[in-house]
Amino acid sequence: MSEHADTKRLMRNTLMLYFRMLLSTCIGLYTSRIVLEALGIDDFGIYNVVGGIVTLLAFLNTSMSRGTERFLLVELGKKDFEELKKTFALTVTIHCGLALVILIFAETLGLWFINAHLNVPAERICAVNWVYQCSVFSFIVGVLQVPYMASIVARERMSIYAYVSLGEAALKLLLVFLLTHLGGDKLIIYALLCAGTSFSVAMTYRFFCRILFEECRFRFYFDAKKAREIVSFTGWSLVSHFTGALSGQGTNILLNQFFGPAVNAARGIAFQVSGTIQNFVSNFQTAAGPQIVKTHVAGEIAQERALILKTCRLSFFLLMIFAIPVILECGFILKIWLVSVPAQTEIFLQIIIIQGLVTTSALPMFQALMATGNIRAHQIGFAALHALYFAGSYAALCFGATATSVFLLGVIMEALMMCWRVLLLKKQIQFSVRIYFRQVVVPAGVVFILAGTLPLFIHLSLGEGWLRLLAVGISSLVCCAISIFFFGVTLSERKFLLEKSVLKFRNLWRA
Repeated sequence: MSEHADTKRLMRNTLMLYFRMLLSTCIGLYTSRIVLEALGIDDFGIYNVVGGIVTLLAFLNTSMSRGTERFLLVELGKKDFEELKKTFALTVTIHCGLALVILIFAETLGLWFINAHLNVPAERICAVNWVYQCSVFSFIVGVLQVPYMASIVARERMSIYAYVSLGEAALKLLLVFLLTHLGGDKLIIYALLCAGTSFSVAMTYRFFCRILFEECRFRFYFDAKKAREIVSFTGWSLVSHFTGALSGQGTNILLNQFFGPAVNAARGIAFQVSGTIQNFVSNFQTAAGPQIVKTHVAGEIAQERALILKTCRLSFFLLMIFAIPVILECGFILKIWLVSVPAQTEIFLQIIIIQGLVTTSALPMFQALMATGNIRAHQIGFAALHALYFAGSYAALCFGATATSVFLLGVIMEALMMCWRVLLLKKQIQFSVRIYFRQVVVPAGVVFILAGTLPLFIHLSLGEGWLRLLAVGISSLVCCAISIFFFGVTLSERKFLLEKSVLKFRNLWRA
């Protein structure tokens, strides 16, 4: 497989994912504003924390989805299509069993917790239970959908995401229209509409998979030996993802216990904006992930190491382009986006974006570790750090710390996780720590400082308003482009960009 073919496929798949992301972002930001206005801050916070309890159970599903994608990619890399069909059928069977396990947990332990310990007004407990049941339904649908979504990624058919997103966008617009025009309890109505949307989107993806991929025409199949192999691979993932869910959604519950639903609303909005920005990077990494796995399966370790470095570096730069203006102007952006901005949303968002920059530059290394199949040490370290984060957050809040301290601890945790991944890759594929810091960390730090200096000066010099937002945005884009070109890319990458730019200019001139 040539490097140019890899690059071309990566660019095509990334563009398809960006189309999906831009569409969903525009619709998502619009609908979030209307939903917050229709529900109010407290009900929006209730929806966020109740959904988070269901997500806390997602550690089972997340672990299995990683394993499913990895095993499908391995069979594709071997070009063993008969075994691919069996592997897909087996993963569907496993996920059916997993859905049953999660349903039992949700309807026992989870149901008890929301009724006995959640910090919500007494008169809203009925609505809370409706939201919870709708969240459980949506989550079970997602569990059963995992093998199909993994097939799309493994096949690198990212255009399917773009096509389905058109229908999903229409459903979300319909959801907002119905929410604002239907009478009754808005929180319950919103939960029911979200559940219906999740089911419709999942069925659409399943339809496309059955039509396009022969292995997705499910027939019951069970192989105890292969099932043990898959479960064994994901065994340590169960521990790490449980602690990951505990540190993420568990701290959301802690914030609810110590500060109430209003802080959950602020956290939910901050994570939504940050998630929107990080989608620009996650789409690129989703497109790059299968190539990392396939180069490892093919034994092309040198090419794999180069791809990891490139993906880590470019991922950071992609996020940085949007992160700098949002960090500086998030206060004004939130004011023009939302009718009522919950307190502390601005500082939460700034810290979460910084944490995202650290996380983004390390995620491709996890994809490489998944490709090796030897993930026990990674998952133990991941679990330990997340457990320490949750315990540290709880201790800090008990001693009177502010909600902001929880988010600052998250940045430290992600930095430690990045270092752990580098050390593990050094052992498994002779990944150079020195080269990683020289080609990823140092260029990222230099480019971030250079690109952010002028926008920061403009932010401090002008008063809040549209003029400053526009000036910061334009200066940030220009400074990022110049800094990345001269200090962020390698000599060969710079040469490639110049050649492509000259070719494009000549074509436009001739046209």
